[in-house]
Parts: sequence; C-alpha cells; structure tokens
Amino acid sequence: MVCIRQANMEDLLSMQTCNLMCLPENYQMKYYFYHMLSWPQLLYVAEDYNKKIVGYVL
Repeated sequence: MVCIRQANMEDLLSMQTCNLMCLPENYQMKYYFYHMLSWPQLLYVAEDYNKKIVGYVL
C-alpha cells in the first residue's frame, strides 16, 4: 500500500535519492529546496508501508 501526502522539508533528501535511482535527469538539492520554498502546496510524496519515499510530484 502506498500513501500519498504533501511533502515537507524533511523529505527533500529522500526525493533526491528517489530521483537519482529512477530518472535519467538529476537535479541539485537547491532545485528541490527552491520549489519547496516557492510552492510548498504543490509537492507530494508517495510513501510505502515502511515510510520510504518511493515517488514524488514536483
């Protein structure tokens, strides 16, 4: 089961890790930080039952 919730600052490192493992385009941490500060209401994460971030919407 996956839970989708709004992302928070503590999720940024896990979002970057998920990106590095799954996608060909990679971003610096400041990219995630900028989006979190500018539009926090638009960032979501998907967590598995172990609370591991397995996906995100940026």
